[in-house]
Amino acid sequence: EDASNKVSYGRRRSYFNGKELDSVMNYPYGNAIIGYILSCNSAFLFSTVKRIYAHYPKCVSDCNMNILGTHDTARALTRLSGIGEEGRSNEQLSVSRMPQDKRQLAVKRLKLAYFLLCVLPGVPCIYYGDEAGMEGYHDPFNRMPFPWNNIDKGLLSFYRRMGKIRRAEKIFAGGWLRLCEKMPQGVFALRRFDGKNEIFAAVNLSGSQVSFELSGFDMMRNKPVSGKRTISDMGFCLIKRKRSEADPECRMQQLPDVRI
Repeated sequence: EDASNKVSYGRRRSYFNGKELDSVMNYPYGNAIIGYILSCNSAFLFSTVKRIYAHYPKCVSDCNMNILGTHDTARALTRLSGIGEEGRSNEQLSVSRMPQDKRQLAVKRLKLAYFLLCVLPGVPCIYYGDEAGMEGYHDPFNRMPFPWNNIDKGLLSFYRRMGKIRRAEKIFAGGWLRLCEKMPQGVFALRRFDGKNEIFAAVNLSGSQVSFELSGFDMMRNKPVSGKRTISDMGFCLIKRKRSEADPECRMQQLPDVRI
């Protein structure tokens, strides 16, 4: 829920008035990210991020507990497989494992989801085992022991890579956010920036390649880029550059920065 205007037990809560909460579990971002990955429609993610970032004080947004799954939800990998649990008993769910082709797709989707979790304002929080590729439906199947002898090393490497990038860039800890409008259908893009630098992040779920005119440093490929940058379907990019190098061709949102 939106914690800034939550009503419970007949009373509107005042979590962010300076006397109660420093942060909350950011289920809205997590649910919107997974919804976007599954539907390829970026509109709900765009509206959710815009609303939450505008409603929450910036100091709260910067330390939100960003999550894709918890002990109260099915595993993120399972949700991203698109395979529901309807019509199956708990006994069947306890031994259920997704087919290899579905798992490969779910892992690719999870990388995109975690990428978005890392570039949005807040602190990316990992429910143990998600980085290792754990599956599981509702409680208790989402609380199985850590798979020490069956870790998805490629997925773990990606999680570590994103962690290293976040630790190296102070923009992710306290930089401002601006969402990018007028993107092709299925593309979600944003900017994180401070007084000197900006980081452009984009995910492409349009079904075809998309291109941007970008110059800067490709943080995922560890090399400079200049001119056209093409992103394949189910691909993403993370480009750092000086703010003076911002290119109008990126069609950035022409609204004032949201500063609460």
